[in-house]
Amino acid sequence: MKTTLRLLALTFLLIASTLRAAVLINFDSIADGPQPSNFLAASGIPSVTFSGAAGAGGPFVTSVLGNSIAPSPPKILYQAATANDQNQPHILTFTFSPVLTAFSLDRVGKNGGGSTDTWHADFFNAAGTMIGTMGEPASHPINAPVTTFSFTAPPGERIARMDLVSVWTGFATNATIPVDNFVLTSGPLQLTSSSFHDLAPQWNAAGTKIAYAKQTSGGIYEIGGVNANGTGEAFMATGVNMQNYAVSWLGSTSTLLVAEVNVFHELFAFNTALAPFTRTITDGNDAAFTRKLLVPGGNNSNVFVASRDGTTVAWRDQPNAGGANTLTIRAAPYSSLSAQNTNATGTVVLTATNSVIGLRGMALTPNGSKLVIALPAGTGFDLWLYNTNGIGAPVQLTNTGASGIYNGNPDVSPDGTKILFARATGGAGSGDIYRINIDGTGLTPITATPGVDESQPAWAPNGAEYAFVRLDSPTNWNIYRDVLPAPSVPPTVVTGAASAVLTTSATLNGTANPNGTATNAFFQWGLDTNYGSTTPTQAIGSGTSAVAINAPLTGLMRHMQYHFRAVAMNAAGTTNGLDATFTTANTQPVANTDTVELPMDHFNVKANDTDADLDPITVTAVGAAAHGTATL
Repeated sequence: MKTTLRLLALTFLLIASTLRAAVLINFDSIADGPQPSNFLAASGIPSVTFSGAAGAGGPFVTSVLGNSIAPSPPKILYQAATANDQNQPHILTFTFSPVLTAFSLDRVGKNGGGSTDTWHADFFNAAGTMIGTMGEPASHPINAPVTTFSFTAPPGERIARMDLVSVWTGFATNATIPVDNFVLTSGPLQLTSSSFHDLAPQWNAAGTKIAYAKQTSGGIYEIGGVNANGTGEAFMATGVNMQNYAVSWLGSTSTLLVAEVNVFHELFAFNTALAPFTRTITDGNDAAFTRKLLVPGGNNSNVFVASRDGTTVAWRDQPNAGGANTLTIRAAPYSSLSAQNTNATGTVVLTATNSVIGLRGMALTPNGSKLVIALPAGTGFDLWLYNTNGIGAPVQLTNTGASGIYNGNPDVSPDGTKILFARATGGAGSGDIYRINIDGTGLTPITATPGVDESQPAWAPNGAEYAFVRLDSPTNWNIYRDVLPAPSVPPTVVTGAASAVLTTSATLNGTANPNGTATNAFFQWGLDTNYGSTTPTQAIGSGTSAVAINAPLTGLMRHMQYHFRAVAMNAAGTTNGLDATFTTANTQPVANTDTVELPMDHFNVKANDTDADLDPITVTAVGAAAHGTATL
C-alpha cells in the first residue's frame, strides 16, 4: 500500500543578518498543502525544494498533527499510516541554494505504541557527493528529552542537499517522529587557518586558486596559495620578502605580479607553474622570477597590479626623501615592461606629495582603462576613479573620508560595473565589506558584523562570490570565501490615470514595486514634460510586490492640460514611469451683468467677461418702441 507521509509545513524566523544568514525553521506555525519551493527566500536562502519517498510512495503533502511532547509542543515530521510501512525508508530531501555550511535539528522523541525507528541525515555537496551524515544509531525512546543533532560541512565543502531518512520497525498505528526545530546556517567558508596573518587574497582567472601574502613566524610576508575549496594551503614561494602584502594575477596566465624587497625594491613576475619555489638570490632574475620594473635607489614601490585581461599594469613610485618630492601612480601595457626604472616609464595617472597615496589599495578595471584608488580625505580615505591614459578629471566615488571613515582595498568586478571595498571607522576595528557601482551609486553593505573586522575583498571570476580577510585574533587574519548577495534591482514603476479631476484639483495615481530594496516614490507634474513640480516623497518599503502610490494636487488652473509621471528610487537606481496627462474641468457659466443706455436705432455691447472662456451674453432692450431680449 502506498504510504501516506505527512510533512508539516515549515515557517521560518530569521535569527541573524542575512549577510550571515542563520535561519530557524519554526514548527510552531503549521499550514496545510504542498511545500513552496522558495520558503526561505526572504532569509537569503532563496531556493529549497522537497521530495519524499516511503517504499513506492510519495511525494507527500502536509498535515497538522497534535502532539503533547514538550517543549513547544513539537510538531510532527513523519507519521506512519499503516502496518505495511514498517521497515520502509521514509525519505525527505532538502536542496539548498545557496549552499549551507551547517545544519542542526532538535529531536524530541516519538509517539505511537511499541513502534521504534532509526533515522539519519545524509549530506551532499553540489556535485552530489556525500560529505557526511548525522543521526541516531539506534531507536529513539518514546517521549525522550530534547536532543540536538548537528552537522558542519568539512573544510572546503558546503551542504547543497540533505536526505532525511527514517525507518519504522515494529509498526504501531499513528507512530510519529516529533521535531522541535531545524537550524540552517549559511555563511563564509574559511579557506586558511594559519597561526599568523594571511592577507590580500587574489583569485586566478579559472577561479580554482587564491594567491595571498602569507606571514612567516619571522614576521615577513611570502607568497601563499590555497585552493578555492580551502584545501592545499601552502607557501607558493619563499625568500621573496613581499612589500605591502600585495599580489596580482596577470590575466588568465599563471603569472603572479609581486613587489619584492630584499636588497633592492623590485617588481617581479612570478611563474607559479614552478611553485613551490624558494628564491635564493637577493637581486634580479632566477628560474621563476623575472624583473619587470626596477625601483631606483632612494625610492620604493609597494604596489604592482594588473588588469583582468592581462594587458595593463599599474604601480606606485615614491621618493623616500619625503617633503616636496612627488609620488606618482603610473600605468603601462604589460608588454612594454623590460626592467625599466619605475619613475621613468609608463603614463602618469596621478601625482601627490602625500606618502600614503596607494597604500590603502588600488585596482584596475578589467580592460585596464581606469584605476580605482583610495586617497586621503580629512582623517580618512575615499575612493576615486582615474583614467589610466592620464586624461580627464577623476571621479570621486565615496565621500565619507572627511568624517574619519577609511574606504579602501577596492577590487573591480569581472564585468567592470561594480567595486567591492572595505570600510572602517578610524582605520581600525569592525571593518565591513561594501559594494558600489563604478559610478559611485548604489552603495550596498555586504557584511554587517559589529566587532568583527573584515577587509581586502577580492572578486571571484564568476562574479557571484568573493574572498576576503577576517581578523580572528589579534595576531591572525584568515582568508574566507562567501557568496555575494544579489545586487539590488531598481524599482518598477507604472504611472496610472489621474482621478477626482475637478476644476482646480486632481489626484495622481500609480504603482511602484521596490523589488526587494527600500524605496521612495513620488510624482513629477507640470504643464509640459519638463514637469517642474514634485509631490512629497512616500516611503513604500522593500517588498517585492507593486504598491499603490497617490498624491493629491490642489491650486490648479481650470480647463488646463497637465502632464505627470510616477517616479521611484532605491539604492539600485531611479525609475521614471511613462508620461500621462489630465485636463482640469471647466467652470459653470458665470453671469456678468452690466447696465448700459443704448440708442434705439443701434447699439454696441461690451461685457466684462473676466473668465477665460466665452460665456454667453444676454442683452435686454427696454424702450417705448422696442422690447425683447437677444443672446449674443
